[in-house]
Amino acid sequence: MKKKIIILITGLIGIFIHSEVFAKDRDIDSAIMRVKYEYRQTFKDGSVRIDTMALDSGLKGSVFYDATKEVKGQRHSELSTKTTKRIVKDSYEELLERIATLNQSEVMYPLLDYISTVIYKERYSGEVITTDIISSRFKSSYTESITEEWRLGEGEYSILGYKCQFATIDFRGRSYECWYTTDLPLNDGPWKFYGLPGQILMIESRDGQIRFNAISVERLDSEIIVFEDEDHYDKCKNLKQMNEFILSVQRLARSVAIQDQNGVVSIYHNPNINVPLLIEKEY
Repeated sequence: MKKKIIILITGLIGIFIHSEVFAKDRDIDSAIMRVKYEYRQTFKDGSVRIDTMALDSGLKGSVFYDATKEVKGQRHSELSTKTTKRIVKDSYEELLERIATLNQSEVMYPLLDYISTVIYKERYSGEVITTDIISSRFKSSYTESITEEWRLGEGEYSILGYKCQFATIDFRGRSYECWYTTDLPLNDGPWKFYGLPGQILMIESRDGQIRFNAISVERLDSEIIVFEDEDHYDKCKNLKQMNEFILSVQRLARSVAIQDQNGVVSIYHNPNINVPLLIEKEY
């Protein structure tokens, strides 16, 4: 029978960090570890989307982000410098016709093909800051303290050579099973998950839709974490408002752009693109 031990998320994280140390230069931290995760989302129709996410952790906190964002963002930036005009078209039928006549001098690309949501965790305060951005003018953030409870269980499992222990949690509409290790120097996890006495290397929802699985662990010595200044964002008043903003950003991911040789970009809505799932079902 599984051992039932209740752990408050906000109780364990960062208790070894003194408040005066944390308060100093809290907007910058040295990252000492990076864990990359395969983020697998399984949709109701059985289709699967896979993204590579990264968690950079330091003594003051961590940042969780799409590890491919920089490369994909650079590609979009290069294409944007050649743009002379943008035309928005909503018809999927027009897109199919346009694809049929696409020539070698034209470029077709997703309008947003990475996960734009970035999540910061501050160890001493226990705060989780979610940020997202459509453009330099439309940026939103939401700060919260998470108090959901973990239940520790029995069993051992090996991930990337690290011995892991079992835990479960019910979190905002989904139940999760998790494997974490005490063999790494920091206690953290992907997305908003944290609070266990170890590093989360795998967590999966019991409905099969959400899974984070560690694919690499790297020790860092020259990376920094720059915590975003929330004053540069529009602050959401509650989690519902933040998730509505995230959904509005994700709608951009259902669009593709075709750029011709003259730099004219036509944007088409494509309902068949699977956008990232909203992890929280209840808020």
